[in-house]
Amino acid sequence: MERQRRSVRQKPLTTTDAMKRLVGKAKKVAVLGCLSKIEKRRAADAIAISQTAPKTRKRQKYKLFLCDLLENSGPHSFLLCAIALGQAIIANMKQQDRSRLVDLIKNDTRLSQPNIRDLAIQNHIPVSLDMLNISGIQNTNNAIRLQGKTAVPETYEEQTMQVASQSMSNNEISMGRQIELMWSKAPVGLIPQLGDVMQQAIESSLQWKMERAAGDETTDCFVTIVPEDKNADMSINLRVGQRFGLQLLNLLKLRPMWSSLLGHLPP
Repeated sequence: MERQRRSVRQKPLTTTDAMKRLVGKAKKVAVLGCLSKIEKRRAADAIAISQTAPKTRKRQKYKLFLCDLLENSGPHSFLLCAIALGQAIIANMKQQDRSRLVDLIKNDTRLSQPNIRDLAIQNHIPVSLDMLNISGIQNTNNAIRLQGKTAVPETYEEQTMQVASQSMSNNEISMGRQIELMWSKAPVGLIPQLGDVMQQAIESSLQWKMERAAGDETTDCFVTIVPEDKNADMSINLRVGQRFGLQLLNLLKLRPMWSSLLGHLPP
């Protein structure tokens, strides 16, 4: 009996059923104009997952899905999926179903009502993939207040304009400091295939986009540490976008070994 219950719980949700849940949740929050305490907590959990390195396969799938949503649909879809579906359901779905769900969400106007967009901003959902490099919308608002601007944007349009007008110095103030040391378990045969993937990841970074928009002919996407010992290896760090960066981490089979928040992690 217990095995039967487990098998029912683990059955992947179809895209049709997932859309029904999303549409139902969209109608509810549109009428109420607010989120419940549980829904707010689910939204906050999704934000936290989207801003930190995933430590499990399920969390990795969920983060990739959230990033895909944010890039292709917007913060309102991010919010609805967080409160209506969540990590357990999304991670348990098949890859092709997750991809199809993103396409369905993107083209469904029932999920993109103005008041739902406003709720997404009020609950600090990042407005773009670039904002995932910052520790959260609330930190940005705090930085604004420190500069003497007391008005905090409440609508999607206002928040988008606010983000677009922020300078690099403001971004540095609110940049997250959560650092993790990760080691690669990549097969040696994979290394020759990384060229195009790595280039795509670098070109998707906020740093690269800002440099190209400014007309710079050089890039600061590479940072290196050169040891005094000429026989020692050197370390080269890359600035990459979140979505393609996560795909690169997945290919390299990186595993967290140390975290500034958790200290040493077990192997």
